[in-house]
Order: sequence, then structure tokens, then C-alpha cells
Amino acid sequence: MILVPVSGNTNRKIVLRLNRVGKEEELVIVFAGKGDDRIDLDVSAIHSAPKTKGRVTVRGVLRDRASARVRGLIRINKGAQGSDDFLEERTLLLGKGARIEALPYLEIEADEVRASHAATSSTVDEEQLFYLRSRGLNQAEAERLLITGFLRKAVAGEEDKKLGSKLEKVISYALD
Repeated sequence: MILVPVSGNTNRKIVLRLNRVGKEEELVIVFAGKGDDRIDLDVSAIHSAPKTKGRVTVRGVLRDRASARVRGLIRINKGAQGSDDFLEERTLLLGKGARIEALPYLEIEADEVRASHAATSSTVDEEQLFYLRSRGLNQAEAERLLITGFLRKAVAGEEDKKLGSKLEKVISYALD
């Protein structure tokens, strides 16, 4: 797994190259913005060899008036028969001025492939907040727990301490 942490004003291009027969790779991008931050991400998974498998997950939290544009591309070149990829973009919006523009798209030049994408944005679930508050947490503690869980889900099942450290920096930025 490759984890790319992003926080604050950022303009990044991130490319996952699947260029060897049978290569499998997972790319996870977690981002956070607050205040007037502007995040611009251009994410690509390029399949140029047969029987490759990729997974791209983008998860982010935007607070206040922060905005983000996430352009996600899965490109499967002509010679990459049997390739498989999925692009997932999920964003949690905290603040009436927070905005996300998710632009997932596919470029498929091969015939026998699987490729798909999904993109969603949402606010904090008021029922979840109510439940946590009814258990003794204040509003800030409840939001902290929900945001942390939302971002950690991107790397669920991974025990690598380096991944955890990178993720914690983004979570800290989102919550401070």
C-alpha cells in the first residue's frame, strides 16, 4: 500500500503506474483542509501491462470554507488486457462553506477489463453525533471520533507504523 497524506493548500499530481504483467498496487490518499485552504489533486492509475490490478482510494475532510478538486483517472492502455481497477473518492464536509468537486473518469482502450469508480460527499451524521453525545461525549469529542474513524477507514487492516504516523498528521491537521 502506498499512502499519500495531503493537508493545507496543495496542488499535487499523483500517478500510480501499473507497468509489469500481473502487478498489483493500492494507492490511498487522505487529505484535510480547513479555513480557506484550496486542495487540488490530480490522481491517475495507468495500466500499461496485462493482468494488472489497482485500487485507488481518496478520502478527505474539509472544514470551514476549505475546498477541494479531485480529478481521478483510471486509464487502461490497449495492451493491458485483463486489467482491473477501482477508484473511490469519499469526502466529509464540515462547515457550510466547505466544497468538493470530484471528477472521476475512465479511459479504456482494451476490451477485456474491469474498471469502475465511485464518488460521494456527505456531512457528519446527526444521529451518530446524537448517539455519541448521549454517551457523555461533548460536541467536539464526538466530531473528533467520527472524523478519525472516517479517515482511518482508508487504511483499515494495515498495521504499518509509518502509515499510521502519516495518517495521524492529516487527522491532527483536520482537528486543530
